[in-house]
Amino acid sequence: MPQEQNDNLRSFIDKLESWPADKPPSLKELRELKKQFPLTEKELDKLDLISDNHRKRGRDAFTRNAYGIAIAELSRACQLSPRDPNVRLELAEVYLHKYLDKNSSKQNRLKAERMAASALEIAPGTPGAKQFLKELQIMSSDFRSAGKNRFILPLILLVFTLAGISTWKRDWVFSFFTKENTVSHTTAITDTQNRTESSAERNIEIITDNINGENFSADIYRSAAGKRDNGNYLDIRGKLLNKNNYLGLMEFQITGRENDGNIIFSIPWLVRDSSAPLLTPGDTQPLTAFRWLDVPDYLIERIEITPLQIKSYKKSPGSAENKSHPAEIVWKTPRPDGVNLNAEIRKIQVIEAFDTVDMLMDISVKNTGSEKLTELELGISLTGSSMETMVKVSGIEDPPIAPGEQRVFSTVLRIPPGKNIPENTPVTVFVEKTGR
Repeated sequence: MPQEQNDNLRSFIDKLESWPADKPPSLKELRELKKQFPLTEKELDKLDLISDNHRKRGRDAFTRNAYGIAIAELSRACQLSPRDPNVRLELAEVYLHKYLDKNSSKQNRLKAERMAASALEIAPGTPGAKQFLKELQIMSSDFRSAGKNRFILPLILLVFTLAGISTWKRDWVFSFFTKENTVSHTTAITDTQNRTESSAERNIEIITDNINGENFSADIYRSAAGKRDNGNYLDIRGKLLNKNNYLGLMEFQITGRENDGNIIFSIPWLVRDSSAPLLTPGDTQPLTAFRWLDVPDYLIERIEITPLQIKSYKKSPGSAENKSHPAEIVWKTPRPDGVNLNAEIRKIQVIEAFDTVDMLMDISVKNTGSEKLTELELGISLTGSSMETMVKVSGIEDPPIAPGEQRVFSTVLRIPPGKNIPENTPVTVFVEKTGR
């Protein structure tokens, strides 16, 4: 390669490296950079090769648990391929594993969240990115709950150590106790074991007064605690009705109390993140929270739900640019008696990703029939196109969609580069599966 071309590629790479790995250049900035340093096909191929080599070395280091090297190599790959969301998700996984395996600073967990969020921002259809962020949020909530009880593990280790000594030198240990004390001690252990090992699931009183009001209300139909696989859990299910305003991000706090009112745990509950579709007045949303607890389930007397942060708006942000329009409903499955649906497209946003064009849509579905729906699976497609994405609007673990109820969800259609999509192309909603 001539020296002039080498210098041009070097200048292009130097400029790419001025953007941090977690803050990639925008499409506009990248276009301006390509105009400033136009690359030939050979230079573009070499740039891809350099990026791929960093990515391969990062993966290899990751398999050897060499997290520092993996982070350095994958960060470099992110800079050289700034609009590739997949390498960002790989880097997010490395940061998370480093946080878990090395018990390191929470900064690594925050970096994992930022990298996954940047992948989702670049390409909303990135496989696994949204699920990664959701599971990371649940994990963070569990860790924050467990943080208050960080001394439990050393105590457990001490108990097991003493139990080992007791087994090894049973006569020597028992000689310090009287026969009466031994019987009493054994009875106490047996009673505790019976309470923990045979703890069946039971309903728990739940208080939602602090989140019920003129703007929205929560209908909780399940609040239970129990023990499964030697772990204590809490399971909350219900639905949220948005009455007024437009609802964005929403985070609650779950507080567990004993019979005397003492708090035994407090867990953040992210109900809606910043990427969730806006809820308009009249929309509903399922409420589901399953959490493993680090306290015995039989100690829980009642649960309280309180708001932590809520973002609501008097009018829909960007409503002038995003006018809703109806979508065509096509039944692929026989339509049961008393079942009918209406669908509406509320928002369409086209985003140029690394190797595709992502069409992000917010869609609302209303049960206009006379029967409740326990299951609803839909296929979303541009009318006249073979491209289709599947969406599970409601499952058997979710609250049924009652007659007159309306739910909203987001979905992404991935369109091959170069395919011309006319503006205002109608959308078809295929009903793939229903259950009553």
